[in-house]
Amino acid sequence: MDVKRAEQFLQKAERLLRWSNDHREEMRAAGQRRDIERIERHFWIVLCLFDSVHQALADAAKKLDMTDWRDDLNQLRENDPLLKYIWCARNSEVHDAFVKWQPSMKHMNIRVIDPAKVSRVAGWGNEQSRISRIFCFIYSVQNLTELMQAIKDGALPSADRQIAAGVEVIESLDSLALRDFDIGQGRKRQKISAPELHQGKAIPPSADEAVFHTLSFYESKFQSIKAVAAGKAAIAKP
Repeated sequence: MDVKRAEQFLQKAERLLRWSNDHREEMRAAGQRRDIERIERHFWIVLCLFDSVHQALADAAKKLDMTDWRDDLNQLRENDPLLKYIWCARNSEVHDAFVKWQPSMKHMNIRVIDPAKVSRVAGWGNEQSRISRIFCFIYSVQNLTELMQAIKDGALPSADRQIAAGVEVIESLDSLALRDFDIGQGRKRQKISAPELHQGKAIPPSADEAVFHTLSFYESKFQSIKAVAAGKAAIAKP
């Protein structure tokens, strides 16, 4: 066991996570400006950073003799739809030029102002159905197909419709829609699907959501192994 070397790897991981968060903020700022080229640039950088974060955490675990923890980390990346997509997209971007995303996703956050109005507009059903009805209402469209077209055309919900629905749009930003792609050759060829699940929870297949959830995952893993390293360092002191 080499606690000092493990701490060096953890310092590296912490620095890379900080850079990843900085690029996520830059990505979101570019999305608010509808600057697709900068969104893609920062997303590509974050893909590379996440790969380095993963390796730094795995190396730290090795130096701490945490073999099971490292194996579990690697298994999660291989089996979780989001983490696998991020990993394979990074590797594929390094080795080929196929398009794995496109600028056709918009994120919009709303604040509930009048719960009674929201309830009337949203109606019954699951959460996704209720949210869809609210957005169709404030965009003055009849269905999701019309909603997607309105968003693609750059339309914005009117203030009157927001008031009638009891909501307020507090943030709107463009993002990249993640697409399926293939990796490998011959019998080793496999399809990597756009991620719609992460650790059992549904997520939209967008670059912004992918970066947010992947960053949260690795920050959690970092804090977990950092605590173990601190404990081992305390024991090792004379």
